[in-house]
Amino acid sequence: MLVLGWLTLGLGIVMGQQTARRLFGERSRLTLFFAAPALCLSLLLLTGTYLRSWFAPEMVVPLTFFLFCTGTWVMSRRPPPALLDQPVPKSVWLFLGLGLPVILLYALFEQTTGMVVDGDFFVHVASIGLFEEGHYPPLNFFLGIPTNGHFGRQLLIAQFSRFTGLEYLEADWILTSTLQMLAFALLFCLIWSHTNSVSQAALGCGF
Repeated sequence: MLVLGWLTLGLGIVMGQQTARRLFGERSRLTLFFAAPALCLSLLLLTGTYLRSWFAPEMVVPLTFFLFCTGTWVMSRRPPPALLDQPVPKSVWLFLGLGLPVILLYALFEQTTGMVVDGDFFVHVASIGLFEEGHYPPLNFFLGIPTNGHFGRQLLIAQFSRFTGLEYLEADWILTSTLQMLAFALLFCLIWSHTNSVSQAALGCGF
């Protein structure tokens, strides 16, 4: 099942790239590089929300694989826009090469301190544990009634843990850090594509 889980994640990245290019019309190779895994995780959360409502937890991975196969095939039949021939300046690689490690260190630091001072940490961990045990939706710990929202991050961590075989705390650290780096890179690409200015994109990400 773990092999199928990793294959599904790889297929999800392909589907994310196809979605960004063929459905959203993205033409920048750099943006597609970062959008592919970001959309893969979004699709993983979307499928998990519905599949966990209707099927047993053991069926989530194979059904997601089937949906990703179908989605990739459907997207491949749409004509893609031509990719931009614009080369990526060295200043962009320099900024991302310096900025992404800083974001990674910041994310790891925040998670390290958050485990100590975050009062909601144990509530979030309990929700992830409920997801991994097959409980969906999770119960409100104070009222004892089903929670109908505000658990997207916990559900995504549980999904990532099930697909990769990682412990949920390992999945939490990896996924949270990855999402922050992807958000940083995609924000840079968005500003750069609209302004055609590396300095403005760098300032926009900095603030």
